[in-house]
Amino acid sequence: AMASWRSAVLVLAVATGFFPAVGKGAALEFDTSGRLRQLESTARATQQGVTIVGVCSGSHVLLMSWNAKEPLEARPLSIPGRQYLWDLDEDQVLAGAGLANDVRVLVDHARQMALQHRALSGTPERASRLAQGLATRLHGGTVSTGRRPFAADLVLAAADGVHRQPILLQISPMGSIRRFQAVAIGANAAFANEVLLRRLANDAEKSSLQEMPQAAQRTVKSWLSAQGVTDKDMVNHALVAFEALTAAATGKAEDEKEVLQQALEALKGGFVKFAFLRCGVEHTPHRPR
Repeated sequence: AMASWRSAVLVLAVATGFFPAVGKGAALEFDTSGRLRQLESTARATQQGVTIVGVCSGSHVLLMSWNAKEPLEARPLSIPGRQYLWDLDEDQVLAGAGLANDVRVLVDHARQMALQHRALSGTPERASRLAQGLATRLHGGTVSTGRRPFAADLVLAAADGVHRQPILLQISPMGSIRRFQAVAIGANAAFANEVLLRRLANDAEKSSLQEMPQAAQRTVKSWLSAQGVTDKDMVNHALVAFEALTAAATGKAEDEKEVLQQALEALKGGFVKFAFLRCGVEHTPHRPR
């Protein structure tokens, strides 16, 4: 009787999908062409809303984010969950694009890893270990029964280890980790990455915004100076990052001047979030704001 009862429960569970049959519906499946279409859809979901740009050099790492679709009438500090950049520990900042709740869960996971290591050793966790932990969590959503993938694309910036080495890592929705000198994720990231590739092919001084009007450059530099950012290389890289954000917001828009003006208004209004980490020397980082 007990065996019959267990068999009946198992048949009912499989029939209702509560306990999916192995193979069909148990996790993501490859189609006949070898593609994971649900995972491709997940990647497209991360390309909505905010654009995040990261730039790394031998002396610093910086992150900038802007959601061009966010109405400028709303004060950004009054909108929880719109920060896009989060402190994990000293000199460690995580940025995320995609579904806000998915990003928040992953930020909490990274913060817990950082907090546990800090409690045990008194030092920050290595950026590579944090990235591996996040990648494992992301990948788990692609192979576990009854779960969907996290719709989140992440960038981790850090002044890492005893020597405060500059680190810029992207953790993709598939759970892969890649290290970059510069990278953009989120909405229209392809346009931003084109700017980064073109501008950073040479050194920072030569790659400053040659196409941006001088008046716009002065506005950005004035804003950076007000935030305490005066280092020449850091300013030039911040200008490049801002141009990349503007290119992403412009996309295929016809009126580039109007988009640039909106970007400058967003910058002055606090809608462009940023974090600068100085590497190689002891220094208090610029927190996300």
